[in-house]
Amino acid sequence: MSYRDDSDALREKLALRERELAEAKRRIAELEAPAEGSSKPNWFLGAPSKIDLRDTIEGEVSEETLEKIVRLLRSEFGELGRLDRVGKMLAWSLMNPQTGRGVEVTIDVTGGQTLVQMRERLGNVAGGVFGGLMGGLGGGGVGGIVAASIAAGITPGGIPLIVVGWFGAVYLGARGLYGRIARGREKKLRKTFAKLELLLREDAKQRGAKVRVEAEAEPDGAETLAEAEELPDIDEEPEEEKEA
Repeated sequence: MSYRDDSDALREKLALRERELAEAKRRIAELEAPAEGSSKPNWFLGAPSKIDLRDTIEGEVSEETLEKIVRLLRSEFGELGRLDRVGKMLAWSLMNPQTGRGVEVTIDVTGGQTLVQMRERLGNVAGGVFGGLMGGLGGGGVGGIVAASIAAGITPGGIPLIVVGWFGAVYLGARGLYGRIARGREKKLRKTFAKLELLLREDAKQRGAKVRVEAEAEPDGAETLAEAEELPDIDEEPEEEKEA
C-alpha cells in the first residue's frame, strides 16, 4: 500500500471518529434534556387538569421494541388497556371509571424519527374530589353550621359570613387533596415515560450502530477481485508460448 493510500485511510478513520463523537454528544444532550410536555396548573383546581408528555427520538423503532413497550405499559398501569395499530403508529389507551384513570400513549414512526406522546386527563379525578367535598361536605354541612351559629348566639347578619367561611375552608381542603393526587399521578406518569424513552433510545442506538457497521463494512476481497479481473486467466497460455 502506498503512502497516498495510507493517508487516505487515516483521513477516513479521523472522519469516522469525528462523526462518532458528534453522535455521542447529540445522544448525551438528548438524554439530559427533560421530556417536553404541558402540565400547567389550573388556577381553580390548584394543579394541572391534564398531563401531556412528548418527545422525538431519532431513528425508527423496531416491531420487537413496540411489543416490549406494550408489555411495559400493561405492567406499569396494571391493566391490559386497548391497543390499536394504524400503519406504523401504535396507540395504547386506558380508561377506568372506577379509578378515574384515563391514559393515552401514541408512538408514531415516520420520516426516520419516532414520535412518542403520553397523556393523562384528570377531569374525572377533579370532578370526584371537588364535587364530593363541595357538594357533600360543603352543602351538607351548612345546616349544622347555621344551627350551631344560632345556638352560639350569633346574630343573623353574621351567619352568611360563617357559611361563606365554611365553603372556603372546604374548597381549600378539596384543592389541597386534588393537588396531592395530581402531583402523584404526574410523578408516576413521568417515571413510566422515562422507562419508555429508555427502551426507544436503546433500540434506536442499536439499529443505528447496525446500519453504520453494514454501511462501513466492505465485502471481503473487493479490492483483489477488481485487480483479478485485469489479470490473465491462469488456464490460458501466454501469447508468446502459443506462437512458439
